[in-house]
Amino acid sequence: MSYTVMEISQALNIPYEGDGRIRIVSISSPENARPDQMVIATSTKYFGELKNTKALVAFMYNGADWKALGLKAALLPDQPRLKMSEVFNMYDKNGQLDPIIHDTAIIDPSAKIGENVSIGAYCIIGKGVTIGKGTFLDTNISIADNCFIGNNSLIFSGVKVSTGVTIGSNFRCSFNTVIGSDGFSFVSSADDNIKQIKRSLGKRRGTNQSKYSRIASFGSVDIGDDVEIGSNCSIDSGTIKNTIVGDGTKIDNLVHIGHNVEIGADTLLCGQVGIAGSAIIGNRVVLAGQCGVGDHTKVGDDVIAGGATKIFSNIPKGTSVRNLPKKSIRLSSDKYTSYLDPYAGAPLTVIAFPTVPKFHKDEPALTILASILGQSNSSRFYQKFVRTEKAYS
Repeated sequence: MSYTVMEISQALNIPYEGDGRIRIVSISSPENARPDQMVIATSTKYFGELKNTKALVAFMYNGADWKALGLKAALLPDQPRLKMSEVFNMYDKNGQLDPIIHDTAIIDPSAKIGENVSIGAYCIIGKGVTIGKGTFLDTNISIADNCFIGNNSLIFSGVKVSTGVTIGSNFRCSFNTVIGSDGFSFVSSADDNIKQIKRSLGKRRGTNQSKYSRIASFGSVDIGDDVEIGSNCSIDSGTIKNTIVGDGTKIDNLVHIGHNVEIGADTLLCGQVGIAGSAIIGNRVVLAGQCGVGDHTKVGDDVIAGGATKIFSNIPKGTSVRNLPKKSIRLSSDKYTSYLDPYAGAPLTVIAFPTVPKFHKDEPALTILASILGQSNSSRFYQKFVRTEKAYS
């Protein structure tokens, strides 16, 4: 596929200057570009890379001095990054694919396959499945019974879609993602360790653990229109009601979404985000890389969470949250507290000192100091109190 500068300008409503007849076959970096390729320079910081390029055409910004760079033509949009995405879509190698049904594909006779659908090698399409027109399925994809996939969707190799999943139009899913896996739901009959910790906020009275019994997932997954999902993601089915991903939401690689989670529209989930069961994520939320959201937590509309933020309580709409930098603890005076333990056989005195966070540059030296003061039979505290029978160890 190739387009002239004028054709790109007319198709995407982008102003251009120079020779509109030049034909562009693809997009390239300046150092590797050929005369029939277009380069991207949406800021003056890229101009240095254009001095020795062989490209004749650049995608730039309104008002850019393209002639000074020796180019023959330039596209000059008012919103370069937005229009750049549209230009890239025109040249997307996966944007125009031939509709074929491979001989090795297994398709149940009850499945409804739309016009111009491509189904690659070793795909399996179950009973009652509906696949909308213009959808492309790469190789080795499994679509279980009674699933619905909308029009003009693109699903890459290794994706598995479980029973009853509904997916809207213009869906894009990368390699080896699983949609509709069983939720991580288990229950025990006894007053087990987890229940004790939750009830007592961390205090334990021994252990009392029975075996876990699995809770089956009877719900499924609903995914809206214009959703994109990266590689190696997992979206669990709901326990009874469906897990939901709203229209326009974009999900990066290695993201896990637990059972019963509801995600709003136009939300961004970056790499390694984990969302526990029954959490509710609002519209236009951004969760940066490695964010974690606890179960049954509500994150309001337009929240932005910085990388590695851990969210265990409800966040109101419009809030920006991030992990605060670790600070050394400083006490203005001594602090004393006491706790009565009915199970203790002897009194216990604990002397603690404020110290630096883990991985601080002073942590190794302070760890050695703590050992000298009180962590062995040869320590100063042991010699001062235990050897003199003032304390018991």
